[in-house]
Amino acid sequence: MAILLAFSTESDRNFHLGLKMVESLGIERSDTNITTRSRQSARSGRSSKFSKYTKASEAEDNAPKRPQWDYDTDIEDEKSDSVNEYDSSSSARRLYQNACRMYGTIPVSYFLRNSELPELKLDYHQIGPLGARAIAVALTCNTKILSFSVRDNGIGSEGALAMAEMLTENNYIQAVDFSENDIGKLGSDAIFLMLEENTTLEDVLLEKCSLGNDAIQGMTKALADSQKLTNLDLSGNKFSDGQALGQVIAENASLKSLNLSWNQFVKPSILDMLAENVALTRIDLSYNGLTDDAVKSLINFLTKNNVVEQLDLSCNRLGPNSAIAIAEGLKTNTTLKELALKRNPWLAPGCLIIAKAVVINLELDLEVLDFSDISVCKEFNELNLKETRPNMKVIIGGTFVERKKKKPKMDPMTMLKTYMEQQNLRLVDFFNKLDTDGSMSLSREEFKSGIQMAGIPMTENEIELLLDVLDKDGDNEINYSNAKDKLNMTI
Repeated sequence: MAILLAFSTESDRNFHLGLKMVESLGIERSDTNITTRSRQSARSGRSSKFSKYTKASEAEDNAPKRPQWDYDTDIEDEKSDSVNEYDSSSSARRLYQNACRMYGTIPVSYFLRNSELPELKLDYHQIGPLGARAIAVALTCNTKILSFSVRDNGIGSEGALAMAEMLTENNYIQAVDFSENDIGKLGSDAIFLMLEENTTLEDVLLEKCSLGNDAIQGMTKALADSQKLTNLDLSGNKFSDGQALGQVIAENASLKSLNLSWNQFVKPSILDMLAENVALTRIDLSYNGLTDDAVKSLINFLTKNNVVEQLDLSCNRLGPNSAIAIAEGLKTNTTLKELALKRNPWLAPGCLIIAKAVVINLELDLEVLDFSDISVCKEFNELNLKETRPNMKVIIGGTFVERKKKKPKMDPMTMLKTYMEQQNLRLVDFFNKLDTDGSMSLSREEFKSGIQMAGIPMTENEIELLLDVLDKDGDNEINYSNAKDKLNMTI
């Protein structure tokens, strides 16, 4: 079934004109090795799945040639008589250059230089929709590339349609990355429609592709019937209907890794649905805003699912109740190998509860427990996880040490009295030593100097506060009898 039959536009039909170049250069599009044929056999009317869209005609052969286009390289056109009919790479380069002329786009020199490598990364080349069409034409007959990436190239839904059509013909590519391209629902529908036919793709990455709940319906059949797809990345989109998407994935039997991070699965229904899947071993639900409403779902997932080995619930809004639920689930879980829980607001007590559950369950062979950016308490360290679980890597954000409460400072009067009693000093001796005229009265400055000379540990402010209490009438004189009464001393 042709993808573009379902998504037919004038520009889509032009894509098939590009595919005719494959035949005009004598390149066979098949599941076997590329073979060359004469132009005459290429135009002999061989039927194909594309014959319903395009038909060779004399009018096309006699059509005016497009003008030369500038290249982003110094590569010149290969003359038709210089192409070795047994050189598939040379034919493929010429095919790509001709496709670029037809679509009026500049060839990407990186593609021309590396189109024979098993892994081709065309990330951040700004190829656009037309550039994607030209590349798709060239890839239709490529048997070298096994992994292909066009991340952040602005290919849009039109480029995604062309790529999807190409992947129905190419049975060699095993991994594709269309991330950070605004392909939307139309592009997503085309890609998953292609997956209904494609039997070689194992990895499909659609991170940040402006996909929402309206794209879920188009995924249903492909994910339900898929036997080859093992890795699906839908992170960074706007999915929120966990019930719908989760139900689609629950029925899949081939997926091993699923990335749903940075979406909007606030409701816990996504956990309930994923618990039903019997194939997934790695699930990423970080950065989704899950809250303590997920308590029952967390217990259900960890106790019911016996397949998942790597689970990432980092950077959600899971509080203390969720920590208790996770601990409850871990008491019976026997399959988890890696559990990432960083940056959840259950603080040190939550980490302690979960760690205790891990220690209790001797059948749980956990290898990584990640509490990054969460400080743990002294009791957590006292669990001695390095000894009880020597093969488990524990990541924490530090240890929270409770500060000892400082004893409240005594008021200056009590400080002076306590110090003099401890040092066996008498107030009368203090005055006699400083009183030069025998009046048993000292000025504020004399009293202050006396305290400092005696080595009494008081700050300037504390001394001033003491003087304010002793000099109640404000005459700047400290009388012995008044000081004695204030200090409640018998000396």
